[in-house]
Amino acid sequence: MTAASLRKATDAHRTAPARAAASTSPALALYEQIKAFITHKIQDGSWGAGHRLPSESELVAQFGVARMTVNRALRELVEQGRIVRVAGVGSFVAEDKPQSTLLQIANIASEIRDRGHDYRCEFLTAERIAASPDVAVWLDLRPGESVFHTVCLHMENEIPVQLEDRYVNPRVVPDFLEQDLQATQSIHALLERQFQAALRHQGAELGALAAELTPALDAMDARRKQRVALVRALHGVDGTMSGFIAAQPEPGRAKLAAAWSELERLVVACKSATTRNGNLLAEQFTTMQRVLHDSDGTYAPR
Repeated sequence: MTAASLRKATDAHRTAPARAAASTSPALALYEQIKAFITHKIQDGSWGAGHRLPSESELVAQFGVARMTVNRALRELVEQGRIVRVAGVGSFVAEDKPQSTLLQIANIASEIRDRGHDYRCEFLTAERIAASPDVAVWLDLRPGESVFHTVCLHMENEIPVQLEDRYVNPRVVPDFLEQDLQATQSIHALLERQFQAALRHQGAELGALAAELTPALDAMDARRKQRVALVRALHGVDGTMSGFIAAQPEPGRAKLAAAWSELERLVVACKSATTRNGNLLAEQFTTMQRVLHDSDGTYAPR
């Protein structure tokens, strides 16, 4: 046997397993066989979440098929949620994502206060960093793009109970502001109901509204702190929302400016309503004390 024939025989031996893998299911199209091969590796645990798949070139060589065949297999696996592809980096086994219908994210501040304990949130980190490959995948960005990163510590009776490590896509910050706007509108509506309940001396309704208002106000305050931290991470310690908005491109800037203006208006309205309600409740309490104790002879005979 010549050296050339020996080399050909060796090459054939090396590629035999890959070709065998591609032909294990002859009834399947070639791209389906590649999908089945990758899916099997994921399901049997050989390739865990985050595992980097062979490159397109490697799969082309391994299965002896055209690049478009491999590309189709990978594209359909992405659509099925089995893998994620990061431009310029590669393909990775996807994390198992929980279904929204089965996942309930609790408000830790409400949970702590429901136990009758004090709650406090302390921000440890607020910065703007380059997205790592895994963060880029989850935020639908390219690796290296800018993201906001915050770390905060949730405290129960001054004891740390939860560390929150959060990454935020700067593109969706306007959506965060929209959420703040909706939450503030809800708070203002609750304050108006509180005022009407106070006028009618509806004690049970006042108690129920207080139970709704406390966690809502706590959540808004936590979001305000996070918004301030994000803006400062972007524009420095003297950064403001006005500066952040001015730096945004159109058409998003106009929408963001309108939302911020409306939010500021609502916050002022909420503060005014809170003062008004507090004064009314304090006046009613004072009047009730006078009625009960008749300290100033309110009902003295004439």
